[in-house]
Amino acid sequence: MIEGLPKNLSELDHDQIQEARQCRDERMTRLFLDWPALSEADMRELRTLSVERLRLARHVGHVRHLRALR
Repeated sequence: MIEGLPKNLSELDHDQIQEARQCRDERMTRLFLDWPALSEADMRELRTLSVERLRLARHVGHVRHLRALR
């Protein structure tokens, strides 16, 4: 099972964010490969992973934007 993300993603360093993104991408890929046969539990997991992946992407985007302003 994939460990949940902290409420504040700023607590994670660059390597932890990369690892979290990679874990979620890999698990989502496996779930999408079984798409027609996904159970309700798998669909819930896929939705959760998708939301977490979007949070990570937004966080990385915000960090890059703030660094660009410097």
